[in-house]
Amino acid sequence: MLEDMSPDAFRNLVHWFYRDYLDPNTYHDRDTLVETWIAADRLLMTVCKNRVMDKLREVCQIVGVNAKIIKVAEPLGYSAESSLLMYLTDQLAFDCVELDHEDLTDGDVSQWTPQTHLLVTTKITALARRWRRSQTSNQPAPTDPLGSELCYYHDHIESEDCYAK
Repeated sequence: MLEDMSPDAFRNLVHWFYRDYLDPNTYHDRDTLVETWIAADRLLMTVCKNRVMDKLREVCQIVGVNAKIIKVAEPLGYSAESSLLMYLTDQLAFDCVELDHEDLTDGDVSQWTPQTHLLVTTKITALARRWRRSQTSNQPAPTDPLGSELCYYHDHIESEDCYAK
């Protein structure tokens, strides 16, 4: 596990072990936060993983999501139910539809697995339909994943309350 982790992601985990919060020097590094989330998931560190998700959502509000960062999360065996992959694909799809931009992916999507292609394409198609309907009727526009409840992309142990509630 340590061989595929960046020094910054490792530093984040050590910081969490000793201080119970993430290293403030990595708060704005999207790639490091994704790697830290993956490591925390492997080590069954649920609360750490949820805190990383909160920071990741803040960072993605500024720098966005692209094909390259989704590719970092994808090959590690994460299914479509992974809260990390769900958030990243939700945000990418929303950004593509909201900004009406065809090339927000900033990376080689040809290296995605077919499942990720299908997941992102399905989300973009569904959001585009909802967006068009909201423009022509009184239906609400799609909601930005950043605006969803903080706990929505958290993982929880059964019967555990979320710190965000």
